[in-house]
Amino acid sequence: MWACLPDIEAVQRAPSGKGEGFRIGVIDAYLAVVIGGAVLAGFVQGLSGFAFSLAALSVWVWAVDPQTAAPMAVFGSLVGQAVACR
Repeated sequence: MWACLPDIEAVQRAPSGKGEGFRIGVIDAYLAVVIGGAVLAGFVQGLSGFAFSLAALSVWVWAVDPQTAAPMAVFGSLVGQAVACR
């Protein structure tokens, strides 16, 4: 499930400071995938009027488990359509 995210021990051992690399937490990477998928899906839904779930799940499949991704996709689609009806 977390195959695409960095190993937490390797992240903690990563050098920090200017010019030595950067540190990224597992939660930060997970959140970046979720937000990136939602932004991409919102853009696609704005252009086409549908397909939020299709676009979001194509990104979320790499980091989010299916039991969490399915309700997120349904809720995102519902909110997108409700905002468009306004």
